[in-house]
Amino acid sequence: MATGGMTRWRTPVRLQKSPAKEIGPLPPYALAYKDVLPESHREALRRGAIVYLDECYEALRQLGPGDSYADSPIGWYLPRRYDHYYDGRFARDWVVAVTVVGSKLGQPGEVTLSCLAEELALWALMKRAEVQLEIAEEESDPEAWSDFREFVFEDEDFLWLYSPELDGTEESDWGREHAVVNLKFSEWFKPFNIEADGARHPFNLD
Repeated sequence: MATGGMTRWRTPVRLQKSPAKEIGPLPPYALAYKDVLPESHREALRRGAIVYLDECYEALRQLGPGDSYADSPIGWYLPRRYDHYYDGRFARDWVVAVTVVGSKLGQPGEVTLSCLAEELALWALMKRAEVQLEIAEEESDPEAWSDFREFVFEDEDFLWLYSPELDGTEESDWGREHAVVNLKFSEWFKPFNIEADGARHPFNLD
């Protein structure tokens, strides 16, 4: 409440332990891909989305706007060539992208990724899911993951970002000829096609 141009805060409330959330039975995860991904892998994706997001939030809590997030969970699954750009502003944008993609996987329909950052976020969740399978001592099926990738990614140009020898491909004659776009760091959150793929989260527009 503001009075005379000054903000007056109420007396702090003493917190109590909140009651457990009532969430009911867990809905299917990545349901649209049940024919290509075993239930164990879809459950690993769900668990990976939860664990990885929690790790990212912890990184945001520990580090500040001027710190590098390259060696934190936020940078674990990102292309190393851009380590020097992973600052606090990017970290918050990245957490939003991971949250959005995790939510999209929880919907009954097929996932539509709206920008390259969301493609990278899904790739990160897949890698985290493989870790979850290892922790659960369950075998990871490379063929199943490959089939999933064919369905969920329109293309896999984003993987070039993980190959230093391909740096600058998008600006080469070959890249322009083959319509390679959005690989520049400044374009990671640029929408592919709003009408076809939907818009990004409003936070990523700021």
